[in-house]
Amino acid sequence: MSVRVDDLSCARGGTRILDAVSFDVAEGGLAAVLGASGAGKTTLLRCLSGLEPFDRGVVDVGGRVVIASEAARRGPSPLRGWVGLVFQTFELFPHLSVLDNCLLAPVRVRGESRAVAEERARAHLHRLGLGTKVDAWPDHLSGGQRQRAAIARALTMQPRVLLYDEPTSALDVSLRNEVIEALRDVREANITQLVVTHDLRLVREATETVVVLDRGRVVEAGPTAAVFGAPQAPATQRLLLA
Repeated sequence: MSVRVDDLSCARGGTRILDAVSFDVAEGGLAAVLGASGAGKTTLLRCLSGLEPFDRGVVDVGGRVVIASEAARRGPSPLRGWVGLVFQTFELFPHLSVLDNCLLAPVRVRGESRAVAEERARAHLHRLGLGTKVDAWPDHLSGGQRQRAAIARALTMQPRVLLYDEPTSALDVSLRNEVIEALRDVREANITQLVVTHDLRLVREATETVVVLDRGRVVEAGPTAAVFGAPQAPATQRLLLA
């Protein structure tokens, strides 16, 4: 499913966090959102996932459209089930095995049979290199393995779009390769992905498109190679030189 964000704005407590944000991600694409701390990146993810309302604009995921007035209503977001979010700190339940972490939402929330959900979960865990870890406890996994388990859990809910909030920030350099490979594996399944990150290596090696935020506004967007090769906006130049 493609993602289109048009004129998205969000203010909290009199402070405008996002200001007329617009960009597109093609179906099956892998895009990065860059920006300094406080640029509005996490708020953008929360708006796209339906966790936070926005004041103006449109979010279109594969033709399922949410406008600002709908986003502000109480109740489930129209994008619920279509958009998955992988948190920065994994958020795996420590008292559940890797497999049971993946099964909790589809079985308890959606009411799926355990057998059907388990078949799907095992397939995702195998694809992400965790086929031998289905019965492991999260505390017995490396950081990279926990991040991949969190991705498998999100995929088990069958999202059309997957959002990531700093997926490598809690990992050392040796474990980042695992996450980069996981993103590539997800892309092969034709799931559209949007990654908020400060990890420039991840952006260079895994993404096709970059969106740069500065003080809540998009200051530059385009193919990764073009943006990294000849950054135009001062904010982008500062990020790449940092």
